[in-house]
Amino acid sequence: MKDLEKYYTILFKQAHKIERSNDFIEGLFILTAVAANFVEGHIIWIASIFALLLQLIIFYLKKLQRYYETIGHKVQEFSMLNSFYKASTFDFDISQIIGSLNPKLHKIAKEQPDNPQSSEYLTDSETSNKLLGMIQENSFWNHHLFRYCYKKSVVKIIIWVLLIVLGILFSIGTNLADKNYYFHRTLLLFITANLLWNELDKVWSWYNASKAMLSIDNSISRHENPSQDFVIHTFSLYTFTKSISPLINDKTYNKNQSKLNNGWEVRVQNK
Repeated sequence: MKDLEKYYTILFKQAHKIERSNDFIEGLFILTAVAANFVEGHIIWIASIFALLLQLIIFYLKKLQRYYETIGHKVQEFSMLNSFYKASTFDFDISQIIGSLNPKLHKIAKEQPDNPQSSEYLTDSETSNKLLGMIQENSFWNHHLFRYCYKKSVVKIIIWVLLIVLGILFSIGTNLADKNYYFHRTLLLFITANLLWNELDKVWSWYNASKAMLSIDNSISRHENPSQDFVIHTFSLYTFTKSISPLINDKTYNKNQSKLNNGWEVRVQNK
C-alpha cells in the first residue's frame, strides 16, 4: 500500500469527530454540575446519576479517540518514510493496520482518489535532505498550532472554573444548597475537577509539544550537512512528539493556515 495519506487523513478526521462529540458531552456535564447547585431534594440524585453516565461516555469516547489518533500517527509515520525511501520494510505493519480498520472507514478511503506517485529516484543524501525539509516545515506549523491550542484551552478552563465558582457562591448566597445532599454535590464537583485536570493535562502537553517542535526546527536549521544518524534521530523525535500530543482541531488549522503559509514562504525565500 503506497498511497497512505488518505488513510491517516480519514483516521484523524474520525478522531476529530469523536473529540467534538466529547466536547459537547463535557459541556453538558458542566451545566449539570452548575445546575445541581440550584436544585434540592431527589433531583440531586437524578443529576448525580446523569453526571456519572456522562462521565462513562466521556471516558469511552476518549479511549476511542486515542485509538484512532494512535493508528493515524503510525500510518502518517509510514507515509513519510515511504514518500522518500520507497521501501517495503513496513508493508507487513501497514497491511495489519489497514486490515484492522472499521469497514466503513476503509470504504471511505477506497473511494478517495489516489495521489500520483513520484517516479523520481533520489540519492541517500537527497532523500535525507528532503525528509528533513518535510519535518522542518511540519515542525514550524505544529509549533505555532500547538501554541494556539494551549492558549485557547487555558481560556476554556478559566470559563469552566468561573461557572462552577459562580454557581456555588450563588447557591450559598441564596440558601439553595440543601445540607442533606452535600455528598452528591461534592461528587459532582470531584468529577468536574477531574475534567478540568484532563484539560490542564492537554494544555501542558500542547505547551511542551510546541517547545519541542521549535527545538526540532532550530536543530535542523543549524545542520547544513546532516548525517544519517541525525536524520533518524530527528525523525524519531518528531514522530514521538506528534504521537503523544493532542490533535489540532480543524478550526484552529483553518483559522491560521494563511498566516502560517505566508510565514513559511518567507523562510523558503530567504534560503
